[in-house]
Amino acid sequence: MKGPGRNIYAISGFIMMVYGQFFPAMVSEWTSHLFDMIEQSILQNESGLLLRASFTYITWNVFAFMLIYSGSMLSAEAVSKDRKRPVYQLSFAFIVLINVFLYNMMYNEYESYFMHLMMVITYLVLQLIIPEQPFSLLAQFVLLFLILVSFSWLDLYPGLAGMNFGTDDFAASLKVADSYLSEFEILQNLSLSFFMVFAVLAVIFTVLIYLFNQQITTMKKVQEQERELKETRDALLESNVYKEIHALVHDLKTPLVTVEGLISLLEMKLARDEKAVTYFSKINSATSKMNEMISEILSEEIKQDINVDDLISYVISHINFDHVNIDFTWSAENNIPPVKVNRIRFARALSNVIENAMLSLGEQKGYIHFSATNKEDGVLFRVEDNGPGIDQENLKKIWEEGFSTNNSSGIGMPFVKQVVENHQGTVRVESVPHQKTTVEIFLPFKQGDEHDFNH
Repeated sequence: MKGPGRNIYAISGFIMMVYGQFFPAMVSEWTSHLFDMIEQSILQNESGLLLRASFTYITWNVFAFMLIYSGSMLSAEAVSKDRKRPVYQLSFAFIVLINVFLYNMMYNEYESYFMHLMMVITYLVLQLIIPEQPFSLLAQFVLLFLILVSFSWLDLYPGLAGMNFGTDDFAASLKVADSYLSEFEILQNLSLSFFMVFAVLAVIFTVLIYLFNQQITTMKKVQEQERELKETRDALLESNVYKEIHALVHDLKTPLVTVEGLISLLEMKLARDEKAVTYFSKINSATSKMNEMISEILSEEIKQDINVDDLISYVISHINFDHVNIDFTWSAENNIPPVKVNRIRFARALSNVIENAMLSLGEQKGYIHFSATNKEDGVLFRVEDNGPGIDQENLKKIWEEGFSTNNSSGIGMPFVKQVVENHQGTVRVESVPHQKTTVEIFLPFKQGDEHDFNH
């Protein structure tokens, strides 16, 4: 962790430790009340008051040291973000023990260093299991809380007095009262029970966090595998379709050559028939154009200059406008410079966009407007319809192979994007559900130029 993040952790940790150190002074009334309860439990020979005093002491102790331990943890995080590194672990242990020393000096107490060292070791061992995730810091706080509650109860266990557990004034007073009321029976059973409960909870919590992280990791791996499988499937689908089209188009060349040869023979035989010569000339022109189209389909790199008006006319001539309910209009600005395109593929891309608009309208009445605008650095083709539109969720998926909202093959828009990008162009789709959909294709005059659709 670098920069501002480290500073925030350090400052937050320092503030929490200061509050922890001054907590007893800030709750002096609580302290007096606790001593009163201990005294009254002895005077009234009332074990119930002793139990209340014990729970009050645990709450007081956990609150104070939760601030100190949490502040120490954040300060150690400022030193090293990686909790598994010795730098973090040694920093945390050192800061905690320094705080215990200052606490004892300030209040003339006898907090056991051994007990706090045991808590530090327990925390550092368990936190190794907690993975680095966005929620891990919160998990660390919860783990600290459970460990503090667990070990705080050991302060009241009479049998551990020889190991310097429970040497502070409150714990010592509670054990004296218990020895008078029940000969240590109450606190011995109570403290051991709660220690075990919260110790087990700390372990269970740590294991659950670990298993939860494993589940998240597994889910991410599954999602990544599904994404890779989908990409592989889409690439295979695209590759197969592409290969089949190429094979089919390539096969068309053979009969086309035969047709050209036979026409040449017939033209020679019927050279004196003027009508036949005219017909043969038209047939030769048509076969030449078809041969040119096949060459353009087979090679994406074949690009020729073409007038935008001619390109639009070519696109419109290949679209079926039998749908009487659709009002189709088109416009093109005057004096748009020619564009260099693979006429067959680029025209097919524009046709796909228009046909998608027609499919979206279905049988309902609507309009489709196709326009071409000179944008100085290129031509902006725009197709707008007032169909049902595309919702935001599906808008992100229209470029995926196989995705379709109208039960078609789903290769239309991905093909459009592929062709446009092959021409160094850009394409975007905007849609307002139940109002309109707009597809804009920018084709630069000079390949490599980028276009800002907002200008």
